[in-house]
Amino acid sequence: MKQVYIIHGYDDTPEKHWYRWLEQALKAENISVHCLAIPNPADPNVAVWVGTLEKELEMTPETVIVAHSLGTITTLCYLLKTDKEPKGIVLVSGFCEEVPNFERLNPFVEHLRSYHHVPKIGKGIVIASEKDSIVPTELSERLATWLHGEFVRLPVAGHFLDREGYTQFPEVRDKVLEIFREENSSKLAN
Repeated sequence: MKQVYIIHGYDDTPEKHWYRWLEQALKAENISVHCLAIPNPADPNVAVWVGTLEKELEMTPETVIVAHSLGTITTLCYLLKTDKEPKGIVLVSGFCEEVPNFERLNPFVEHLRSYHHVPKIGKGIVIASEKDSIVPTELSERLATWLHGEFVRLPVAGHFLDREGYTQFPEVRDKVLEIFREENSSKLAN
């Protein structure tokens, strides 16, 4: 069964931004969707955040993970700890190195660096804004390069937050559907 997990970011909840819209849009495509609520989002702890994914996420070959901001590096840390590989990941405003002016997130970066290898991710897609005020675009681009994934640069301002007008995110929906379609079309070709 096709399933998607949505992992929110720093000081976030599943009720904010575009997460619930994405959940409904994917459910309309007969995909099971789980919006995880990470404890203490305003005071993130890498062990708690990764531990929540270990406890809540049930990985199958038909799993796609969508993560935003701090949820992206949390997802990567989780994937480095498991031997399971998702069908794909869509990382929005992602990073794998220090974010300027957000030193409290450095433990996540240090945790990720402690593994010294790239996680198994299936198809990887990183989406960034040209004018992200929180995660500089070049950090997301370097993340895509590190993952050997696709990089999508959108000509929009902001960090994809509801207060910036992001209550829907069709580009993310389309990329998730593309991941599910890709394997089906390759199976038909064989």
